[in-house]
Amino acid sequence: TKEACGFQEALPAFGGLGVEVIGVSPDKLPAIEKFAAKYDLTFPLASDPDNAVATAYGVWVEKSMYGKKYMGIERSTFLIGKDGKVAKAWRGVKVPGHVEEVLAAVQAGALGYYPKTAPRAPLLEAVRTLAATGAGVTSSSALARLAFFAAMLLLSE
Repeated sequence: TKEACGFQEALPAFGGLGVEVIGVSPDKLPAIEKFAAKYDLTFPLASDPDNAVATAYGVWVEKSMYGKKYMGIERSTFLIGKDGKVAKAWRGVKVPGHVEEVLAAVQAGALGYYPKTAPRAPLLEAVRTLAATGAGVTSSSALARLAFFAAMLLLSE
C-alpha cells in the first residue's frame, strides 16, 4: 500500500520524464479495482492471477514465514527500456525510500538516454501479455514504463 501510494505521489515526476507506472498484482481485478479506488490510484493496475508475468520476471518465488514455506511475490521493480529489455531491476524491495531511488535512477539516465528525448517505442511484450489476458492495462505513448510487483511494476519504453 505504501509503495503504491508513493508511486502515485511521484506520478507527475515520472510522467514528466516519459515514464509510465504500472502495478502488477496476483489479485483478481475486482480486488485491484477496490484497492485503486480506496487509495485514489490513477496509474494502471494489472491482475496476474495465474502468476504468468510474475513467473516470467522471476518474482514468483518460494518464501518462508515462521518456518512455513509458501509461494509468493518478491516485491520488485523493473525499469524496462525502449528496446523492451530490463534497464534496471530492484529485487527484494524495501518500501521506505524506494520510489525516490527509482526516480533518481531514471533522472540519472538509467534508461541509457535522457527519457524526454527518447524515441517512442511499441508496448512491451509483458504489457501485451497482461492486456491479452484481460488484465486491464491500457496502452499509451509513454517513452518508458516502470513496473512493480506486489505493489508496483515500473516499465519503460
